[in-house]
Amino acid sequence: MRPFLLSAPRLGFMALTLALATGNPLTADTIASSRSFVPLVHTKGASGEWRTDLTLFNPEPERAATIDLLYTPAGSDGTNAQGKRFELLPRMSVTFKDVLCNNEIKFDYCSGYGLADIHSYDRNGDLSILVTSNTYNIGSGAGTFGQFVPAFPARKALGFSNSVFGDLYCPGLPYGANIIVNAAVLNASAFPLTATVLLTDRFGVKVAKEVTLEVLPYSMEQLNNIYDVVFASAGPFSAEKAPYRLTFFVSKNNGARILAYATVTDTDTGDPYLITAEPMRP
Repeated sequence: MRPFLLSAPRLGFMALTLALATGNPLTADTIASSRSFVPLVHTKGASGEWRTDLTLFNPEPERAATIDLLYTPAGSDGTNAQGKRFELLPRMSVTFKDVLCNNEIKFDYCSGYGLADIHSYDRNGDLSILVTSNTYNIGSGAGTFGQFVPAFPARKALGFSNSVFGDLYCPGLPYGANIIVNAAVLNASAFPLTATVLLTDRFGVKVAKEVTLEVLPYSMEQLNNIYDVVFASAGPFSAEKAPYRLTFFVSKNNGARILAYATVTDTDTGDPYLITAEPMRP
């Protein structure tokens, strides 16, 4: 006999109702963290110039946060990265416009892209803050277009594992003549990262030989145009086999930890959106 499929959702709804009725707090994931990573950009593209605005918010009602904001250009070793230290008062927000070329931050990287490593704490220890960013293009003439990019909490970075619980997934990747998909691998550790990237179709069938990347500590590497360049030898690709999926994992057991994402860009408009690579469990 077929199982009663509505039983689990109804139990979940009952648990939610009970929690609300008793006033018990609900557990949920959040990007709030005392250690976060986020990609930053200031570079020219085919349709204009891309920039990143970075926003930090301290939600604590009484504790001020000391912030260490470090930056490593892509492909560089971030072990001894330099940056800026500043204080974020309770309930205070700050936005650094065009952060890589911002006169207040003084990163002095007005060309290129890379990875920000953000620590927040006070004299009592780690203190979680919210970090978000907006990467946008200023070349359209009629305004800006771009994508919201949340910070990646360090706790979500995965280490080496031979099981599916060591995989990060980017599902829902479309295919079309007007679509470009890029991917990025972030190293959230002090160890060199050897990462493997797989491409599968909507049936879960691997459609190309995997790609291996070497990523330096606290740095990132980008795979540009996965269909026409990175996995081109596996083509032709088709909309019928879409959505495709990227899978990322650590392939060398040396303590390195991985984060990842993909961006999908409509070449007719230049407008992108971002898909974070997610694990099977928190």
